[in-house]
Amino acid sequence: MLKVGIWGFGGIATIHRRAYATLEEKGVPVKLVALCDIREEAFTKEVKINISDPNAKPLPKIDKCYTDIDEMMEKEDLDLIDICLPAYLHADAAIKALEKGYNVMSEKPMALNYADCERMIEAAAKAKGKLMIGQCLRFQNRYKYLKEAVETGKYGKVVSAAFSRLSASPLWSWDNWYMDVNRSGGARLDLHVHDIDMINNVFGMPARVSCVANGKEGLSGVDSVFTTMQYDNGTVINAIGDWSYPGKFSFDFQFRVSFEKGTLVLDNDKGLYFYDENEVTEIDCPLNAHAIANELEYFVDIIENNKENTVNPIQSTANTIKLQDAMKESMLNGGKIIEL
Repeated sequence: MLKVGIWGFGGIATIHRRAYATLEEKGVPVKLVALCDIREEAFTKEVKINISDPNAKPLPKIDKCYTDIDEMMEKEDLDLIDICLPAYLHADAAIKALEKGYNVMSEKPMALNYADCERMIEAAAKAKGKLMIGQCLRFQNRYKYLKEAVETGKYGKVVSAAFSRLSASPLWSWDNWYMDVNRSGGARLDLHVHDIDMINNVFGMPARVSCVANGKEGLSGVDSVFTTMQYDNGTVINAIGDWSYPGKFSFDFQFRVSFEKGTLVLDNDKGLYFYDENEVTEIDCPLNAHAIANELEYFVDIIENNKENTVNPIQSTANTIKLQDAMKESMLNGGKIIEL
């Protein structure tokens, strides 16, 4: 039985907490036993974010709550530290936990820049424990279907693709850190990173990238992000990440991938469809609302059985940040095309 402590108990941590409860009910050998956050009030108030289930039932209270990570590490016999801290703290926190001998799950983005990813990879190579980054779309059924379709050539070669992820502004965070571009990277490294990671994972690193962004008054300044990726085989992929929408806006995610034989479309949570010249076919592929639980279960299995991480290896998620570095360079230079 792996014993887990969550480090940083903000919005995404409440989703992780529910995921561990789901896994425990399922019989997976893992148990969340402790929480750590610098704010005592975080332990008694569940933050609602864009992927929270409004109908979710209350969870049992976690009795062991700490405001100091060193105290939690000293007093609790933990196997896994789950890092749900603000993005700018991910690298140093993961390295600290690895050096203390823990297995580490760290939320996305892996870090704010590729240099910090390299430090994390170096620490993981020396560590007793394992490191995995929380890029949950790699464990979402419909994105997995897309990856399989591309890799098997089921619909022929890919011609072009478009991804979008749109959200109300995340104004719920501690110290409003999401709106501080130096701590969050803005929508580019938070919301947009999901699609950028899937593009890296499914299609590989592009040959060239360009990126432009703008901001809305009172937000991060990098709130609407538009990225174009070009591949040497002629494939062009566009992606939009935008968190500038008002609070009542419903979270929206889509992709459209054009193959030689037709187009595969994910329409938010409505379904996955394939369009050809003659008909529209709905793909039998449930949404799967438990992608985070799936990734945590996968990591538990890797730890328990000393398996290789083939779905979400840390160098792959680091490459997503390398791509993000190029996007930032392009963005700061008016959308200049950057060669990779």
